[in-house]
Amino acid sequence: TGRRHQIRVHTAHIGHPTACDGKYSTLATFRSDLEFCSRSFVHRCRLVFRDSSGVEHEAFAPLPLDLQSCLGALQPR
Repeated sequence: TGRRHQIRVHTAHIGHPTACDGKYSTLATFRSDLEFCSRSFVHRCRLVFRDSSGVEHEAFAPLPLDLQSCLGALQPR
């Protein structure tokens, strides 16, 4: 919500809304995005944090298959 929302606002502000963002893109762009991607294209691939004893933990999440498919469907302009 918070950081994801900030990313969506900032990318839209510079004229590059995230794919399938029905709130911060135009209706035409949103509909066009739906042709190749069925959901918001925001993904955190890495998370690092320190626990209460100061030990650093790191987790990775590969790009889900549906989002990989979205990338494969993109065409250069």
